[in-house]
Amino acid sequence: MQIPVHTVHAESGTPPPPPTGASAGGELQAAATRELARAFARALATGDRAALELLLGEQAAYQAPGRSAVSGTHVGRHAVVDALTVTAAPGTEVAGVDVTELMADGHRAFVALLLRGSTPSGPFQFELGLHLQTDGERVVGVTEYSGDQYTADLLVGGPQSAAEAAASRSDVSRPPRRRRRLLRRSR
Repeated sequence: MQIPVHTVHAESGTPPPPPTGASAGGELQAAATRELARAFARALATGDRAALELLLGEQAAYQAPGRSAVSGTHVGRHAVVDALTVTAAPGTEVAGVDVTELMADGHRAFVALLLRGSTPSGPFQFELGLHLQTDGERVVGVTEYSGDQYTADLLVGGPQSAAEAAASRSDVSRPPRRRRRLLRRSR
């Protein structure tokens, strides 16, 4: 982490005024959060459980959407690490994880990850977003976002079989419903 160095004005011999807009403290916090998010993303991409445990607060929480084995809210450092490092579904191999985006501001950060690999039905590329909340020293909250929850559920596996998951998809064709006509009788 770099600490800003204030230069002295040549004419007056005094330090320059603080920058307008964001405070220097806010910039330092954003830089610290960015480094924490970068270390978190690196540990997640490599599956380094020990590093994840060091980066997470004792009462960290992880929220994952969907219907997979990981879906739901996980509270506590060890529960969060277990959920974040769950084994992929049978037949699924993750060949690589790339950090495609990292943003930080104050005590919040966003990390986008691209997972590449293969399933029994063929290769996949899957992007996933993680919103991180920090206390300044550790990650205390992780919320997962995905644009394709169906694929996320299949990659992790879980209580539903692939057939059950496919049947529950909203874009699966279903026979049209028949509408009943309401007849009014005139009296």
